[in-house]
Amino acid sequence: MLCSALDPEERLAPFSTAKYMVVYDENVKEFAVQVQNPVLKRRRRRNAFAWECVKLRANRILVPEGSLSFSGFLMLKRSRIEVLVGNKGEKFLEAATRKAEFSDVLTSFREAAREWFSSAVKR
Repeated sequence: MLCSALDPEERLAPFSTAKYMVVYDENVKEFAVQVQNPVLKRRRRRNAFAWECVKLRANRILVPEGSLSFSGFLMLKRSRIEVLVGNKGEKFLEAATRKAEFSDVLTSFREAAREWFSSAVKR
């Protein structure tokens, strides 16, 4: 079972802004779960998305670049969930993936800071 965040065109989207949360059953080649992203109204979205994937018992997660927080990364590793990284905007089933590394957490930190700053400026 592969968990990820998608936009309406089924492209990889950041956890904090994706419209849908999906769990793809790789054995039957179809979505087992496809729901509105449950973390959009939460304060700590990146962590919450990782937790939702753990609760749905996914064994792999496909993370769009810039969506992997440090605490989420640790939670996924402790839950023995394989963490894969793909590029934002790629089609879900066609995405080129690689195993997540600590540098992906740093990239996510920069993205989160940018999001926070832009939302603070808008207020």
